[in-house]
Amino acid sequence: MSGPLRSCVRCYEPRKSVLAEGVKCLHLINKSDTLNPFPAFHLIKLRLSELKQHVPLSKHTHKGLQSVVYVTKGMALSCDQCMKSGDVQHTQFGLDTHRSELPVSEDEVELFKLWIYSSSILTRISSCTHSSEDISVVREEDNSAELRILAGSVNGLDGPIETEPSTCFFDLTLSQIRSTVTEYVLPLPERYSSVLVYVYDSYPSPTTAVVHVLTDDVSISTPISLGSVAVLSPHGESVKFRLDERIPCDEATQIDLVK
Repeated sequence: MSGPLRSCVRCYEPRKSVLAEGVKCLHLINKSDTLNPFPAFHLIKLRLSELKQHVPLSKHTHKGLQSVVYVTKGMALSCDQCMKSGDVQHTQFGLDTHRSELPVSEDEVELFKLWIYSSSILTRISSCTHSSEDISVVREEDNSAELRILAGSVNGLDGPIETEPSTCFFDLTLSQIRSTVTEYVLPLPERYSSVLVYVYDSYPSPTTAVVHVLTDDVSISTPISLGSVAVLSPHGESVKFRLDERIPCDEATQIDLVK
């Protein structure tokens, strides 16, 4: 007779590649990963001044897919929509449609692109862009944590993006306030397959985030370094994020995570 299911955390370094001259990509989820309903999750960096070709980038034919694009730095043109930092876009693809992003300015553009399998195949392309003002934000009273809800629901607040099947997409910023330990507990939906955590920025200096997976029978604490990916198994009711306690208390430190 098998014992009770236990939570586990798998950490790894994302695979790097160059999609084109001036286009760098981190593959956070590859096709070989078993994280349904996600076929891929990429962090893409673009710079207009370094591009050697004046054509749309990452141009591929997609069938039965939808994507969520979240811009974290700069401005990019996506599906004929100009997106600035903090904007998010949801697109559903029909047969023989294409998808690409192009930087608007010569400054570096950084964006996350999440691919999701679609439950239906459209005969055309459908896209909707939401500005940063449309995104629900949850803040701790002491400003130690800020959660931007791009898709899904937290504490009765909904994100502007709705996918089918339903997914959650959050941008969490943790800040160290004086000498206190910064922690944030994120409740998880009753039904979910996996949780992906990526630490994508830290300032003024690189830090380490500690992820706690809380369940009824076990608690696991796993450090996630800057630029690393953690995949959490689906046996917890919440995830606790905490800044590493070794961070000097006299330095104002922030760390950003995408879930």
